[in-house]
Amino acid sequence: YLPMDFRSGASVGYAFVNFTSPWVAEAFRARLHGGFLSRSPAETPVEVCAARLQGIHANVNHFRNSAVMCDDVDPRFKPMLLEPATGAQLQFPPPEASARIRRKTLRKARALAVCA
Repeated sequence: YLPMDFRSGASVGYAFVNFTSPWVAEAFRARLHGGFLSRSPAETPVEVCAARLQGIHANVNHFRNSAVMCDDVDPRFKPMLLEPATGAQLQFPPPEASARIRRKTLRKARALAVCA
């Protein structure tokens, strides 16, 4: 997931990647940490670190009830689930939150101009 500034359409400077194994995550870190992205104008080296949330289920549960998943958000700005073997995009699970929590989240999103 690449968080975006919804007003400018630019990345906010970090991303979340969920790997299929610790070994793949470590290989990614070894390859990119301290390096530079070829298509990035930033002169800041890449920093790879573990996220606060770990695992596909924890991330899905977090984002499925997030303001970024409301219907008014452009699908390009939403987290995606990919099939590990093929890279095919999978359907993201619907929200679990109660209507009260969704209304609160939606009000927050509108205040941040995430949703219309």
